[in-house]
Amino acid sequence: MNSRFASAVFWLGCAVSALGQAEPWRYLVRGPFLLQCREADLKNGERILALMDRTCPWMLADLGLDVPDRLTVIVAASDAEFRGLTGGGLPDWSSAAADRERAVLYLKSPRLFRSGGDFDKTVNHELAHAVLGMATGNIPADRWFEEGFAMLEAGEASFSGTQILVRGFVFGNGLRLSEIEQVLDFRAAQAALSYQAALSAVKYMIERYGPDSVSELVHSLRGGVSMADAMQRATGIPYSRFQADWFRNTKRNAVTLLAFEGSLALGIGMAALLAAAGVATHRRNKKIKRQWMQESDFNTGWTRDVDPENDQAPSPSN
Repeated sequence: MNSRFASAVFWLGCAVSALGQAEPWRYLVRGPFLLQCREADLKNGERILALMDRTCPWMLADLGLDVPDRLTVIVAASDAEFRGLTGGGLPDWSSAAADRERAVLYLKSPRLFRSGGDFDKTVNHELAHAVLGMATGNIPADRWFEEGFAMLEAGEASFSGTQILVRGFVFGNGLRLSEIEQVLDFRAAQAALSYQAALSAVKYMIERYGPDSVSELVHSLRGGVSMADAMQRATGIPYSRFQADWFRNTKRNAVTLLAFEGSLALGIGMAALLAAAGVATHRRNKKIKRQWMQESDFNTGWTRDVDPENDQAPSPSN
């Protein structure tokens, strides 16, 4: 354990004493990561470290880095402990946080999550924040890029997320990238739209200007360039134009997707109605045909053993 790890452990111990927790912390070390958790989360801690050990290298590669900085991870055993460790300033919907200056990630225990898959994405999301901080030398980018990059690296793109974005831009007023700066002050629904808009903006940047635009932006920020100048270097256009282009493109695509979704739903509904009508007509025709045959038998005195699907009948009986 090097001096930075020892310092981190000391600072964390002070925080624990302030919280008045009786149960001691346990520590796990793997490569550049130090993890602190309660006894009940030791296995979870090992799983978290294994996950970070797998995903950190390709996050570093995306930003042109080779070796990660040291990083401390604290797993809170309860909601109250999480609030105490993070100072209580986060919204209720928050389940993790990254302190880039101290190189510390705060995570709620996976025992507090409904599904392990969601927890893995949360770990990767916060790890991406930390790696981005390493790449920029802890110089922050605008919030939309920070959150969008973290979501992209964590694999948080989903159909439900796209629906949130589409409905937000069609039925609401959309969301400008500058508004995402206040995401921690938003209620859960508006925050969800903000994160989807951030993800959309980063994907738009990569698709329009290439994957190297991300590393170009990050390296420019590390060199002390402003966000506006870094974006112009990365995209070749003024930052204000990028934001306007993204908003217009997202609005147009949202309307198109919603129209397609409506047409698809209408088409499926019409097909279902036609199928139901066809079944009803077929049953009605069979019933009418059976009635005709019964009436014919009554009028002629024939005895018939009728198969509704076969129009052949036996000869008259004597």
